[in-house]
Amino acid sequence: MEEPARTVNLNSAAASHRAGKRRIRSIDTMRGIAMALVIFQHAYSHISSGQLHPYADFAVYFSTRVASVAFMAVSGMMISYFLFTKTDRTAVYMRFAKRALFLLLIGRPIVWLMRYFFYDAKMQDPLYGLLHEYPITDTIAFSLLVAPFIILATSTRARLIVAASILVIARFAIVLIQPQSSALTIVKEIVVGQTTDRAILMIGWPLLPWLAIFILGSYIAKGLADVRSGLLSSVQLARRMRTAAFWLIPIGVLLSVCYWILKAKFGGGWDLRFFQAIYPSRTTTFLPIYLGALLLLFSYLMQWIDVNGSYNRAGWVFSVFGRTSLFTFMTQFLVMHSIPALLGLKGTLNSWQPLILFVVGSSICWCISYSYGRVRGWISADDYVQLSTRAGV
Repeated sequence: MEEPARTVNLNSAAASHRAGKRRIRSIDTMRGIAMALVIFQHAYSHISSGQLHPYADFAVYFSTRVASVAFMAVSGMMISYFLFTKTDRTAVYMRFAKRALFLLLIGRPIVWLMRYFFYDAKMQDPLYGLLHEYPITDTIAFSLLVAPFIILATSTRARLIVAASILVIARFAIVLIQPQSSALTIVKEIVVGQTTDRAILMIGWPLLPWLAIFILGSYIAKGLADVRSGLLSSVQLARRMRTAAFWLIPIGVLLSVCYWILKAKFGGGWDLRFFQAIYPSRTTTFLPIYLGALLLLFSYLMQWIDVNGSYNRAGWVFSVFGRTSLFTFMTQFLVMHSIPALLGLKGTLNSWQPLILFVVGSSICWCISYSYGRVRGWISADDYVQLSTRAGV
């Protein structure tokens, strides 16, 4: 027999940060898990070179880099959800446009200031540092301003095609377009990225590839909107996400393996630029793996929390990070980068000490974020009780 449809009430979910209003708890928990990975990655940045076996080092690198993909995709998912479900789309756009301007005008100097003692002397110079600091929040801001026009003008299938096309075109533009002037090289680096040997600003979040990941988040947003309108059940959406994940992960693994096989057999004869274009990274062959992992995580969180009502303390702890994600992202640089650097820990930790730094640092970050959420009215005094009793169908 076919499983009866079960639907989460999303009519007011995520409508407000205010404590006591319904939120999509599975999303908050997933964002919190992503933030914990960011904090661990920054704790690991203090390890002394050569402390771990290269395979172990790669495992840490690979597993924590999914956090940035999660933040970009979830950001795209949230604005898309509001665009799909609110009647006044202009108001939705203006709300997020204000947030984008905050990220560009206030967010960048805050991030630079929070990381100040982690930088070298050149980056500590305000003029040089602010011109060369390009945090992921800049790219999120750009996407908040540009993506809504693409999202509203295209169907779900068309958006997937547009995003995939942007990723492919941007990647080959990196190696095929080589401007002669420094100014054009900087523009190229900001827009599509640049190979490490030619990079001037060392930007980790070029606009177009990460805009594509932002747009991909609208795929889940459409599903959530359909759940809200009754066109789809939560169980059906979770099943769709798992099916997509079971395709994406093997595809990403296969593409990455193909790269290494081609590099080993033809690396000496083929054009080096081809291998630079398809080199495994967050915006190339690793991306399907990361997207598949995120779909799996979200599908099971939705099943456990929003459908079955299994909202426990661990989910709530992560949700505090999720509900204060922007604040947490900025302040964790102070806790995880600047303070350890002031204590002389930068580049000195052995193989197990980053774990201790992570436990201590994440605990401090959580307390700061929880306090901030209480002050802002996002987290109530009996927050866990309220959310756990409402976590169900």
